[in-house]
Amino acid sequence: MANIPPLKTIDDLYIFTRGGTVIDVQKGMKITTTSTTSGGGGYVHPTYGGSISAPSTTTTHTSHEVTTLFIRDVDGDEFNAEFTDSCVPVRTGNRVSVVFAGNKSVKQGYRAALVNHDTGKQGVITEVGGWLVDRPSGGEGCGLFLLALMLGPVAGFLLSFLLSPLLGGGEDALLKFMLICTIATIAALFLLFRPYMRRAGIAGNLKTAIVQRVREEARRVGNT
Repeated sequence: MANIPPLKTIDDLYIFTRGGTVIDVQKGMKITTTSTTSGGGGYVHPTYGGSISAPSTTTTHTSHEVTTLFIRDVDGDEFNAEFTDSCVPVRTGNRVSVVFAGNKSVKQGYRAALVNHDTGKQGVITEVGGWLVDRPSGGEGCGLFLLALMLGPVAGFLLSFLLSPLLGGGEDALLKFMLICTIATIAALFLLFRPYMRRAGIAGNLKTAIVQRVREEARRVGNT
């Protein structure tokens, strides 16, 4: 894919269209392999024994049809566009338009929709929203969660130390200490995850808006 910076707002979206006559259609297959390892481990006691199981690995193969269109525009220039699992049938000689969506700062875009003017079929690549939006990663969320679990008890300990004259002693003091640590951990989770969730919500809305703009452009191009 092209090196296109992510959008910050929908106003940064750059949509353009290239069209012409299909001069060749090439089809192929792309196979994606994913391996997942789970299980394994165990324990053997020197006296009572035990068991150790080997980890199991599951391999999944996913195949996708890749269609590459070679198109000649009205000026005689040629370009190509690749589509994975395209829902728009195309053959040589069809008049088509390819809608691209990108960032205004670089005036480049990813292929986002395909319009076949001869059949009236249109297809939108909904993944383009994800390509153009920098969404918070799951790894970042896990990191924030672990950070909250570390900072919460530390903050609770400091608060308990400052409030020790009010906590008193005995078993009640221990229970109050645990309660303060729990409250501090919950507060840390809330404070750390609030901006994370806000960014995730903004990214999700922006992704939806991008796909909607692409649909509108494909519809407009198909009606011209």
